[in-house]
Amino acid sequence: MGVRVKVTCRACKSEWDCRTGCGVMHGRLEKVAGLYPDGIQKAIMERVAQMEFPVYDFGYRLARCERCRAVVSIPALSFGSDGVEYAGTCAGCGQEADRMETVEQTQCPVCGEMALEQEETGLWD
Repeated sequence: MGVRVKVTCRACKSEWDCRTGCGVMHGRLEKVAGLYPDGIQKAIMERVAQMEFPVYDFGYRLARCERCRAVVSIPALSFGSDGVEYAGTCAGCGQEADRMETVEQTQCPVCGEMALEQEETGLWD
């Protein structure tokens, strides 16, 4: 089950409701690949075709979209331990978003202050 989080800026009071982690439907690689644009989806499926037993890690991660000036959830998929990750794009504008490693160490996309905080608000599946 995934976790819903509310990201809030203490400085400008902007808020975003995001989901992190994954749900039951993400247990099938075909469903996960379908979350990506055609070019990335094709690269994922080509890579899977080369693997005897595809082992993957998938989950929605928080990201900062400069164009939308928002905190968003993007899909993130990796295989094994080779370090290659397929990161999705912002659902709002389709542009690449900067993945947030730590919410508290990320500038607010609206005001630019280092004042973001997150709070778990529930679960999703």
